[in-house]
Amino acid sequence: MATPQPDPGSYRVDPLPRRPAKPAISWLLQLCGGVLAGYGALASAEAPAPATSLVVGGVLVVVGGLTWMFWVDAFPQQLTLWQGYATLCLSAGLGGLVAVVRHDLDGPYLTAVGVLTGLGTIALALALFVPAHRARAYARDLALMASGVPCPAVVVDDGLDPWDWEEGSGMVFTTVTFRFTGADGTTYRLRRVVGIPSRAPIEDGHETVVWHDPEHPLDDSRMVVALHHALRWNVPIPEPASLVGAVIEPSPSR
Repeated sequence: MATPQPDPGSYRVDPLPRRPAKPAISWLLQLCGGVLAGYGALASAEAPAPATSLVVGGVLVVVGGLTWMFWVDAFPQQLTLWQGYATLCLSAGLGGLVAVVRHDLDGPYLTAVGVLTGLGTIALALALFVPAHRARAYARDLALMASGVPCPAVVVDDGLDPWDWEEGSGMVFTTVTFRFTGADGTTYRLRRVVGIPSRAPIEDGHETVVWHDPEHPLDDSRMVVALHHALRWNVPIPEPASLVGAVIEPSPSR
């Protein structure tokens, strides 16, 4: 049963148009690759032929992992890397178990199967917990935006260093400092750890909106930054119906 969302209040945010997450191919690649790799890794110690299984399984695991990461980035509220880890570890444990039974292995081989199964179980528990936690966090953002006051804000320190993008990373995590004027006319500074993708760079002077609770003006846990919300959940930047406070000009120095 879907969790009811709060009344949107004085802002509008529409999900990006996309099909539901169906990473069946990625999941199947990791499942088959894990079974083959797990079987080949254990059985190859007793016979040379299963080495082929290990190589083929390893290739499938790598391809499946890369495609899984692509899906995770597109659906942050539904998919996590933990689901991929759980599939890989449990399937590798299954493949190892087949090798143990077929080749009558014992000792360290049984221990390896047990470790893989244990890691897969832990990853599966996290795969169930993390999406539920993210759903609650997203709903809390919406509730704060519905009850809070939208105020214009500006980035006064993007926290980026010149070499952050030199390694070719598609995502940089940095602490961004925002400045906004609250409903009481007081100027506040808010710091947020923001994941900045290369396709949507942030720099000093970037304008956005902050929703805050006038009853708790110093509680930054009750503040939502439109830009951060959009990047975090891969949705369009929320648009408030009206803003409180004067437009803030960026400071000349950091």
